Amino acid sequence: MIVGVMSDPGFRIRPASRDDFATIERIAAANDEPTTAPRWPGYLYLDHLLAEAALLVAERGGAVVGYAGAAVVGGRHPAAHVTDLFVDPAVHGQGVGKHLLRGLQLEVDAPAWTTSSSADPRALTLYVRAGMQPLWPVLYLDLPLGLPAPDIRGDAWPGGRPSSRQLDPGSASAIELAWSGRDFAVQYRHWASRPGGLAFAVEVDGRPVAVGAVRDGRIGPGRVLDHLAIAPDTDPVAALVAALWSTAVRISPPEPAPEARLTFALPGPHPAVAFVLRNGCRITDHDTFCASDPDLVDPARTVPDPSFG
Repeated sequence: MIVGVMSDPGFRIRPASRDDFATIERIAAANDEPTTAPRWPGYLYLDHLLAEAALLVAERGGAVVGYAGAAVVGGRHPAAHVTDLFVDPAVHGQGVGKHLLRGLQLEVDAPAWTTSSSADPRALTLYVRAGMQPLWPVLYLDLPLGLPAPDIRGDAWPGGRPSSRQLDPGSASAIELAWSGRDFAVQYRHWASRPGGLAFAVEVDGRPVAVGAVRDGRIGPGRVLDHLAIAPDTDPVAALVAALWSTAVRISPPEPAPEARLTFALPGPHPAVAFVLRNGCRITDHDTFCASDPDLVDPARTVPDPSFG
């Protein structure tokens, strides 16, 4: 148990339990970041953090007033990603977030740290002071599922046309590990467990050019591209477009409702940003990607899940 991390004797930091989930969800919702949704069973996300990551709460007078989580990405370039850090609005400005983050850094042994910070200047200040440098915007985009695929220049796929197929999560994570040196095996299992979730590959002549995970939307009709990794020797614009319009990504539902949209995130420096905006995408929000190691993530080779890095 992490006790005494906070200087205020009225606070303490401790590992969360399932008994805390209702309060955690109330705090998350009060910060406009609910962890549950009508189309998700129970506490799917929090159960994952409790089992496979670090999940801490801050207590004052026996009541939970904040929580934070961190998930480790393994491999040759390991790092911990701050998945969540939210405080009850009633105690904002009292240092709870700072001590929760310090608690995570004591709990999780990792050589590097990353997060997707909200636009709240207090959050960004907290992460920068903890050694995470703001690197680029994380753009949240959506795309009508009914739009036809745009044309890609003819030399993008000299060996043939791309196709897609479902993979088991372990195979997808192994391919990404070989490309990037980052091991998302735990995360792929979680992504595939979500409603409508699956891991998939985009291939050209049987060779993977991208791997990722996709699922159904949490609230209304639509799909969410949770994560995508692009092969280092592949045109990142062509690979992203092939994934966005692939059968694997759009497999459920087979006939999307007119309002159904595909949502995903892109790093601001990704070379496909302007292309997708010209072809039906819109930006709905943005965060800031922060990392203690600026070379850890190649923004041209990833569609990130802001919760997991």
